[in-house]
Amino acid sequence: MSKKWIIAIVVVGLIVVVGGGWWYFSHENTPVSTSSENQNGPAESSENSIVSFDFNGLTPVVHGVVDVSGHTISLVVPEGTDVTKIAPTITVSDNATVIPNSGVEQDFTNPVVYMVIAQDNSVQNYTVTVIPETSSQGS
Repeated sequence: MSKKWIIAIVVVGLIVVVGGGWWYFSHENTPVSTSSENQNGPAESSENSIVSFDFNGLTPVVHGVVDVSGHTISLVVPEGTDVTKIAPTITVSDNATVIPNSGVEQDFTNPVVYMVIAQDNSVQNYTVTVIPETSSQGS
């Protein structure tokens, strides 16, 4: 993701806008204010991982295999499962959100992409693949 720099010159100083924040510089080129709400606190988290991805509504419960480095998740569901209407239970990094939301039914006939957004707005996509078990796999 590329960041754009926008510079505006005002009568008494310089305002620099970067990403979602801005800084005002006085004539001495010293930052005197910023739009960051966490100016004196800890930096926003960049954690944007899926920690767990499960189908708790199935019997037995199906737990996803999360490949954090490959950003993929795979699940093998029991033979005969209607993969067009499954609601996953998703756990993500602290202070992150996921789209589509946890608990929302999805059609897993084809891979589904989930987007995890960190507190600092960095994004990581995960591709979820559901494989129906066949009689030969269960033996």
